[in-house]
This record gives sequence, C-alpha cells and structure tokens, in this order.
Amino acid sequence: MAESEIERRCGFKLHDRGVERTDYRNGYRHRSVQTSFKTITLRIPRLRYQGYIPSFLEPYRRGVKQVEAWVTEAFVAGVSRAAMVRLMEETTGCRPSEGLLKRVCQRLDERARAFKERKLTGRYVYLFLDAAWSKGMVGRQAARICILTAIGITADGKREILGFMRSPRENASAWIGFLTRLKDRSLDVGQIRLVVSDEQGGILKAVPEVFGDVNHQLCWFHRCKNVREAVARRDRKAVIEGLQSIYMAPNRRAAVSAFCAFKQTWQESYSSIVASLGQDLSQLLAFYDFPELHWEYIRHPDQQPDRAAVRRAEPHAIRVRSIRGCSRVRPDGGQCLHPD
Repeated sequence: MAESEIERRCGFKLHDRGVERTDYRNGYRHRSVQTSFKTITLRIPRLRYQGYIPSFLEPYRRGVKQVEAWVTEAFVAGVSRAAMVRLMEETTGCRPSEGLLKRVCQRLDERARAFKERKLTGRYVYLFLDAAWSKGMVGRQAARICILTAIGITADGKREILGFMRSPRENASAWIGFLTRLKDRSLDVGQIRLVVSDEQGGILKAVPEVFGDVNHQLCWFHRCKNVREAVARRDRKAVIEGLQSIYMAPNRRAAVSAFCAFKQTWQESYSSIVASLGQDLSQLLAFYDFPELHWEYIRHPDQQPDRAAVRRAEPHAIRVRSIRGCSRVRPDGGQCLHPD
C-alpha cells in the first residue's frame, strides 16, 4: 500500500525514468507499528523533497487506527486501565502510549457528558430509582462511591437510563439534587405514573419534594430481605411465606386480607415489623393500579437481571470498576419492560 501511494506521488514506478516526475525516492526508513495483535516493523519509502506518512498511519502515533478502536472496545467491555496495559504488553509486546489511552478516555468522557446533559424528551410512565456502589482508589486510599441512577420506561415498554450521578453517600440531599437535575433537563413529571424504588430514606424524602404527589411503589424484594434479617431464624420461612401471600394476591382486596391475616399471626412476636408494614402498605400495593402484566416487574425491580444495565458501558462508557469509571454509564435503549 505504501509503495502504491509513493508511485502516485512521484508519477512513476520504482526504477522508471522520466522528466515528468514530481519527486524522487530517497531510500527507506523503519518504523515500529503497534497493531491489535503484535508490534511489527515496517519499511516505509522516503521522498527527497517532501515528507511521507502512509495513509494507514498517523503522525506521532505508534499504533494504527484499529488499535485505538480496539482499546475503546476493551474499555467499553469493562477492562481497567491497568489490565489494558498488561494485556497490550502480553499480546503485542509493546505498552500502549499514554497519549493513546488519554485520547480514548477523553473521547468517552465527551460522549458521556453529552449523554448526561441531553434533553429528556420522551414520555416516561415508570421511573425506577436506585443506587449502585463501586469500589475504587482515591489517591492512596480505597473508597466506595455511590452512583445514583434513574431509569425511565416509556408507554411502549422501552427502557432508557435517564441519568446518573456520583455521590460520596446516598442521602436526601444527594437524591434531591439528582432528581432536580432531571427536571431541569425537561423531564415531564406530569407523565410519570409511578416511581419505583427501595426503602432508602433519602429517596423517600426526595421524591415527594421534587416530584410532588406522585404514586410511589416500594420494592418488595428489599422489604422481604429486611424482614428476613430481622426475624428469628426459626420463623423466617413462615414470615416470608406470609409476605408472599400479600404481594402475590390476585387483587388489592385480597392483598389487604392477606395482610390482616399476617398481622393477626405475627403481631405479638414482631409488632414493629407489622406496624412498619401497615404504615407502608399503600406504597407496597401501589402496583395493583397498573396492568397486571407489569406487576412482577414493578414490585420486584431488584430481581430483574436487567438491573445490571447501570454497570454496562457501550457506547457511552466503561463498566463501573473505578472512581473515574463511575462517570461513564450508558443508556440501554431498546430493552422492553416485558418480553411479550
């Protein structure tokens, strides 16, 4: 390829003579080039009166364009920076340059920033709120970072990550700031029919303050988990079965009847658990006001395998494995609320 480009520049092939040539060959130079699989040495023709760089190479860059694309894909797949350096050294025999890694990270950061600042023009009927925790290094110390995430479901069942934000802790002020930013990006709160979340105190305070009077469904998965940890081991199976009889009831009236039976059975042994359940019963049974086909998805959001979408990363970022990586999460559009 390099030889053909030189021939076009000179106007003649190698060893040909003529008066119409525009330049002359001046030997060869050797250059190490990093590909996706190994480092090779190329013999590149030189010209006497002008510089020449093959079209498949770039000035002052050792790797070919495919290497940069390969590094981007590796970051997208969740490979850390340190693992990327080791992998490139083992496969190509050459360490990737700092310039290459910096360019890839800057490009991903720009795409992530554009995604986080985009206008929310969709009509979202369900809003899922949750937080994911990641471990990483901050300076010389290990730290945990919280990633607040909002996922919207449209009327036709399409899912989209609306936004995410890093926070040192999950509290009311962090959630209020995060939800306020969603409103500032044109999120139509009037279209939201149901907010789904766990029982974290910050969310419970932030949702009514920012969104006003909106239906709020509490996650049964978290409630069952918390109750199971609070009761004696010998009673766990019976208590969980009693909770299941409530949220698996065919309608709201049957669910309330199941709660009354649960209260009568466990009031004496676990009065605080029964009182808390009764206080939150309206929010725990909010899913009955929506189509039955959606019930299992909005009452148990944390049991869905698609919750891992907040940690996947193409095309806007890398998997959340580091403090820097927490700034990059992708929307997982095209996923449906239900497979049917």
